[in-house]
Amino acid sequence: MTLKTLFKPSILLSCMALASHSFAAEIYKDDQKQLDVNITSWVGAFSSQENYYPTDKNGSQWTEGFVKYGVSGSLKTAADSSIYGAVAGVTSFVRGDGDMAGNSRGTEDKNTLEDAYIGWKSGNLLPALGENGLDISFGSQVYHLGDGFLVTDDSANLGENRNYPDAESKMVSRGGAYYTAARRSFHKAAVVKIGQAEGLKTELAWVQSDNPIHASSEFASADVNYKSGPHSIGFDYIKFLDFNENEAALLNPNVFMRDNMQVYAVRGSTNAGIENVNLSFNFSRQEKEKLLTPTYDVIDQNHNDNAWYASAGYNFAKSPWTPSLNYRYTHYSENWDPMFVGVEKLGTWIPGEVAGNFAGPFNSNSNIHMISVEAFPSEKLLLGANLYKFESIDTSSQPDYSGKELDLFAMYQVNQALSLIPIVGIYKPEKSADNNGSQIGSTKTNVFAGLIAAITY
Repeated sequence: MTLKTLFKPSILLSCMALASHSFAAEIYKDDQKQLDVNITSWVGAFSSQENYYPTDKNGSQWTEGFVKYGVSGSLKTAADSSIYGAVAGVTSFVRGDGDMAGNSRGTEDKNTLEDAYIGWKSGNLLPALGENGLDISFGSQVYHLGDGFLVTDDSANLGENRNYPDAESKMVSRGGAYYTAARRSFHKAAVVKIGQAEGLKTELAWVQSDNPIHASSEFASADVNYKSGPHSIGFDYIKFLDFNENEAALLNPNVFMRDNMQVYAVRGSTNAGIENVNLSFNFSRQEKEKLLTPTYDVIDQNHNDNAWYASAGYNFAKSPWTPSLNYRYTHYSENWDPMFVGVEKLGTWIPGEVAGNFAGPFNSNSNIHMISVEAFPSEKLLLGANLYKFESIDTSSQPDYSGKELDLFAMYQVNQALSLIPIVGIYKPEKSADNNGSQIGSTKTNVFAGLIAAITY
């Protein structure tokens, strides 16, 4: 299997998809049963010339990574229906200075249970729904809503964050490995999927996080999508049900705005009848009962925020290296709650390897222009570049994260088990931390570099 078969040209390819396409070693298989062992490991070394938390150090150098290990299996039942499930643990670590935004201290180690779920697929038991037209699962698992613009996963992996006092720093820690996103599963998720990829498909879910930075938020969601060939239209709904008030007060008071918050979204994609064209959009609206002041005082009033993107891309499929070019404009209103944004694709939905992860903006109070290019010089090599312009909207009561960034990356598949991913991010902020920005000490251009080894077995 080659990179080109794993990652067909699209808007921009996902580094995290390497992990989701883990190779499994078969332990046992017959006509009815199958049991596999799954191992995925990401280890990266990183360097930044600048920092984004108060420090006397000149830049940061650190290593981080994780190993995910477990078993998965399935058991066929009547009419090709099947019971399936998986159990997996994660061991993560951070060494060195910790990352450039102070999300970790460089001393973290943690072993946790990551996946523990069971599910059932209908096979041919329900002909009206098609093969496996009903899929029900429950447990600790990754949950992804629609196109991922609202909910990608639960991948905020803070360590003992330097931006908190010592007690809160330990409370917020999820083990570190913030950039490589060691943990992505929600603590509990009950998911019901009805229908096929083509035609009408409905997905209902109840989800609970145990992530302290999200104050263990709980929500219900619904996704209805209709797909016909390259054309699709979808509608999403989220209702926040509960959260841990003590965690919110100590770690992230913005979560108080999730009290009874509802989110509505309409999204779509099409090629407009033109081969190799990709057009997509999402318009989302948050309806909140409470809005917070910059000092976290709660104002009891109805308040609405919106976020949207529009994207247009083209794949030059008949040209050498089959390059793809894409432009995307994204708007997040001043008090937009980024909720459970994650790392589905490089640059989507965390825009900017420096800005989106460390410097800001953090999917709120911003307008973002993005141009992306990717190409396959060979079956085993992907080259890509993302260019961003960030514009903060409200700079009187919030930080000014305006700036520009160029990210260069490659993905080289050494063999079936090992891939190497070098990344360089060149980031230029308009403001320093002394002038309402985030970069400590200056507005000099920061060069961030990293090399990740992704091992799957």
